[in-house]
Amino acid sequence: MDITLSQLPYPSEERVGNCTLPPRPSSICQVCWEGPFAMQFGLTYTPPGEEQPLDNHWPESYSYWTSMPDLDSRALAGCVWCRFLVAAIRTEPVYDPATWPDTFELEVGSYVERLGPDEERLTTSGRRGKYLTLSYVWGGDQVHKTTTTNISTYSRAIDPSLLPATIRDAIYVTHTLGFQFLWIDSLCIIQDSDGDKMHEIGHMHDIYRYAHLTIVAASAERATQGFLQDRPSPPQMDISNPLTGGDFTIPFICPPLKSAGGPGDHTGAIAATTQQVGTIHITPHHSHTEVTNTPDSWLYSADEGPITTRAWCMQEYLLSPRVLVFTSKTLHFRCQTTIQNNVGNSLCEVLSESRLPDTLMLPGPHTRLADHDSAEWDQIHEVWEEVMAGYSKRSASVPSDKLVACAAIAQQFHRVLGTDYLAGLWRHSLVFDLLWNKQPFMYMRRPSAYRAPSWSWAAVDGAFFCYHIRLSKTPPVVFAKVVRCEVTLKDRALPFGQVTGGTLVLRAPLIRCVLRPDKSPEHRTIAFQSLEQTLAWHQGEVNGDLVDEGQATEVDGRKLPGTASFDCEADVEIEKTWAIPLVQDQYSLNGLIIALADSEVGARTKRGKVCYRRVGWFSIQFPGYADADSLQAAHELARALKAGEYPAVDIELV
Repeated sequence: MDITLSQLPYPSEERVGNCTLPPRPSSICQVCWEGPFAMQFGLTYTPPGEEQPLDNHWPESYSYWTSMPDLDSRALAGCVWCRFLVAAIRTEPVYDPATWPDTFELEVGSYVERLGPDEERLTTSGRRGKYLTLSYVWGGDQVHKTTTTNISTYSRAIDPSLLPATIRDAIYVTHTLGFQFLWIDSLCIIQDSDGDKMHEIGHMHDIYRYAHLTIVAASAERATQGFLQDRPSPPQMDISNPLTGGDFTIPFICPPLKSAGGPGDHTGAIAATTQQVGTIHITPHHSHTEVTNTPDSWLYSADEGPITTRAWCMQEYLLSPRVLVFTSKTLHFRCQTTIQNNVGNSLCEVLSESRLPDTLMLPGPHTRLADHDSAEWDQIHEVWEEVMAGYSKRSASVPSDKLVACAAIAQQFHRVLGTDYLAGLWRHSLVFDLLWNKQPFMYMRRPSAYRAPSWSWAAVDGAFFCYHIRLSKTPPVVFAKVVRCEVTLKDRALPFGQVTGGTLVLRAPLIRCVLRPDKSPEHRTIAFQSLEQTLAWHQGEVNGDLVDEGQATEVDGRKLPGTASFDCEADVEIEKTWAIPLVQDQYSLNGLIIALADSEVGARTKRGKVCYRRVGWFSIQFPGYADADSLQAAHELARALKAGEYPAVDIELV
């Protein structure tokens, strides 16, 4: 583990000569102050029994043998440096070659700037040491990819001229950083072997989790572009119109240089040299910032390029313990304990930066949190919702990859959440997970081929958000019970991958409803069938159709406050819809809009029962600004639901 000491002000040369430390701040323990921080201040160290100091810049009495219990104890006592060490040590990947399956890596041998034909090859021996990974946008078919016909040749040597610029750049970075092995999906997965693909996809969470570093080629739209081009200088401000943004520069007189001196010279004399005049760049706050308040800003700034739009690249970024991001403007470094933006002289401010919680990055086997209803479980689950909301803004070139491209993240969360994964949702929180909804002012789209059951966000393409209800706080009122939920996996060896079918049976009230156009085209007002007519329908007195557009379509004939929306524009013409109330919290009553299932997603009848599919979402609000009549209607509906006056029936969703 590489540790960099905090940047503290150095004492004067006279104080170094006196071998004394400045007063210890209360935030640092005595052990750290006399150990690592004494080194930072440049004090001399003479080991016991020695006459000469080992190094003129070590402390006089330096000893820093310690243990994890001691570190924990000092961290709990308030030492910020010990806290940093504990966090860094516990999130450092534990490398155990015995636990790894054989997989191919690109071996970077005696790589030089002039690429030769015998300097790279595919090898399975990379598991013997640290390795790097590459995250990049393919941008089309990769003609260099490994196949069953060329793997034998690639195992002996790879002609670098066959490789696209992004991969050549990644090899250069790997060699420059002092590493020998590099994992690249197009080369290290046999692309025309379904078996090898499934094998590697099943271990994707380990491949990136245990990589020493992931190189992120964020600026390249395709593999042929590369990512080591010179970055443009920051834009310059037009002084006559400062509101246009940009930098401005002013002269800066550089401090005089200290003379190097000879051995043993600690005088620190000022060299008799002419002072140099340099340039300083002044940047108005946020002038280079991509300002976004949308959920995707949680992941990382849109400035980081086309890689933020690709589905596969998200898990590669989040699961890596360290990432080196080559954006179009600058270079970023991120690990679990620190973020370093704008490496070099370029500038692009990042307002938000994502890291998975340390709990998810702990090495070794994970066990689920003891209490599913604990605050810790709820916090991890909320992070999952945020991650998936960001993921929904990305796309995969192969539509069937929707679940596969986030399978590694799901597997990592599963090791902590400890509950069944059901096509993007979790069994323990399933009723709440159903409350995903499309982002405002846009519709989602359904793929032409089946991909997931209608109640899963994986069944549609487009951005969504999760209606999060904190399970560990005041319990909400739940009107639905999960009777049965199951999904059919395409490959049982990939429990977080593709599904070919799924069924959800809820026991809940089923109420006919009408969605009418509102001021915003994609949002609708909602009206429920009256309790009396709902009871009559369930008793078989009416067929469930609304007798008249203006009669018995609302609770006591009144409109409900709130909103409803169809997931996809293709469904807005559906005439018969039903509402399933799921959850009520302090502010709203939320649930699903469903319709009869059609032949594309499931038969209308299954084993003699009617089947439905999700087509939308509703939220009935209890705000003080709603008109009194609508607000009263909402409260009467909530009262009737809580009292169980609406009968609960088994509803099968496909």
